[in-house]
Amino acid sequence: WRLYIEPTSLIADAATSTCVNGARRGRFQRDYDWTCGDHRIECKSTQLVWDTNQKRWNARFSNIKLQSFDRLVLVLYTPTGIYVLENSSLAGISRTGIATGID
Repeated sequence: WRLYIEPTSLIADAATSTCVNGARRGRFQRDYDWTCGDHRIECKSTQLVWDTNQKRWNARFSNIKLQSFDRLVLVLYTPTGIYVLENSSLAGISRTGIATGID
């Protein structure tokens, strides 16, 4: 896990796209969140929560569109602070219907 942005990279909003019915996607419905140089960046966030039944910490990121980005940035809100991570591989990713979880 790492997050590195080249200091000279141009960062811009995601390009507009259309839905399957031809309608234009809104700003918060785009395939990815922003571009950094030539890379499409998707950013997802979640809160770390204590699972009292299993007695462990759990974080679940959902609605990740795996085919729509080049780099995945994950933001984790925890009792000790906010962590910004880049997932450099698909290890640890599983599918649960329309939700994709990382435990």
